[in-house]
Amino acid sequence: MSDRAVIIVEEAPSCDEYEQRSGNLERNLDLARKNIDVLQQRIIKVEKKIDKVREKKEILDKDNRKFKRAIERSEREGASWDGWRVGIAP
Repeated sequence: MSDRAVIIVEEAPSCDEYEQRSGNLERNLDLARKNIDVLQQRIIKVEKKIDKVREKKEILDKDNRKFKRAIERSEREGASWDGWRVGIAP
């Protein structure tokens, strides 16, 4: 057996190919930046919606506490739930 070495030679890309690859990378980078901006705007909108829902939930929780207290007070005063529900409670 003879010892042979295989040498692979690659040709360096031409200036045009390099510029084309570089341009593609720049376009991809610009597109990625635009996508990030769009996503950040969506996040801001969703956070605003979450804040509105949280505020509405707090209002509902407060109203529910008042309603529960009214029911408890009516029960202590002897009103039945059925009577209270139809507005006959004392």
